[in-house]
Amino acid sequence: MRQLAGCRATARASRPGGLGAGRRTRRRGSGARRAAYRTPVNPTTSMAAAAEAVAAACGASSTGCWHERREPGKTRSRSPGGHLRGGQTRAVNPPGRPDKAGEGGQAEDRVLPKRVVVRLLVVLAAASGCLDVYCLTRLGGFFASVITGNVVVFGRSIVVTDTRMVAAGAVAVGGYALGVAGGTLPLRRVGPGWRRRTGWVLAAEALLLVGVAAGWLWTGASPEYASRLALLGAAAAASGLQSVVTISSGARGVSTTYLTGSLTNLVRDAVLDPHRLPAGASGVSRLLGLLGGALVGAVTLQVAPRWAPAVAAVLVVAVFLVAAGLLGQGASILNRRDAA
Repeated sequence: MRQLAGCRATARASRPGGLGAGRRTRRRGSGARRAAYRTPVNPTTSMAAAAEAVAAACGASSTGCWHERREPGKTRSRSPGGHLRGGQTRAVNPPGRPDKAGEGGQAEDRVLPKRVVVRLLVVLAAASGCLDVYCLTRLGGFFASVITGNVVVFGRSIVVTDTRMVAAGAVAVGGYALGVAGGTLPLRRVGPGWRRRTGWVLAAEALLLVGVAAGWLWTGASPEYASRLALLGAAAAASGLQSVVTISSGARGVSTTYLTGSLTNLVRDAVLDPHRLPAGASGVSRLLGLLGGALVGAVTLQVAPRWAPAVAAVLVVAVFLVAAGLLGQGASILNRRDAA
C-alpha cells in the first residue's frame, strides 16, 4: 500500500499545478524513489511523460511496484517481521497437504493402496471374530466389540440385579469407549488412508492383545473374577482401537468389529441392483473373515484353551508387520527414484 501511495503522489505532482512542483519528498521509501521525487517536473509535462516518470520510480524501487506480476503457484516470501522480500519466491502447497521434507517426502504422506488395505481388513475381521468367541465364552458373557449385544445384556443385568454382570457390562462398554478415544487422539489431524500413524494405533492394539494372552496364560486359563474383568476391559479397548484403525484406513463404510451394517448393505444392494453385487465383494470377504476367525477361536478353545487369546494377537501383529513393511518398501522406492 505504501508503494501504491508513492506512485499516486508522483502522478499528482507531475500534473499541471501539482503540489510542490515535484520537489516534496517522503520520509519513508528507498533512496531511488526519494531521488525520483526530488526531480523537478515541468508543469506543462504531458500525462504520458508523467506516467513514464511514475513507472520509472516504481521500477527503481528495491521492493517492486504494486502491480508486479507473479508466477502461477508462487508467492513472495515474508521476513520474520512479516515484510515481503523482493525477488524471493517459494512454492505454495495446496490446502491440507503438508510440506514435504527430505528425500521421498515425509512418512505421513505415504499411504497403502486400497486393494492392500481391503485384504488387511479381512485379517482384522478374523481377529475380531476369534477375540469375541473367547470373551463371550470365558470372560463373563460379554463381547469385546459387539456393543449392541453388550448393552442389551447390560440392561437385563440391571433389571435382575446381577451385580457381577452389571460390572462386567460396564467394563466391556467402557473399555471399548476408552479404546476409541485413545485411538482417535493420534489420528485426529491425519487424512484418510493407512499411514505410519495408523500403524502406531494398531501396534497399541497388538500390545493390549499380547497382554491379554499373557494374563490368560499366567492365570492358567482359569482367572478369578477380578482378573476376568481386567482381561475383558483390555480386550474391549483393543477392539475400540481396531475400529478406529478401520475407519481411518481410507476404505469407506467398512468395519471389522461390527458387521451388521455390512450385511444390511450387501443384501439391500443385491435386491435393488444385482449388478452391483460384485462391488460388495469386500463386505462378503470381511463377513467370511469374521466367521473364519470365530471358527478358529472356538476350535482353539476346545483343543488348546490356554492359547485361545493368542490367536487374535498373532493375527493383529501380522497385519502390523505387513503394513509397516509395505510402507517402508514404498519409502525405499521413492528414495531410489529421487537418487536416479
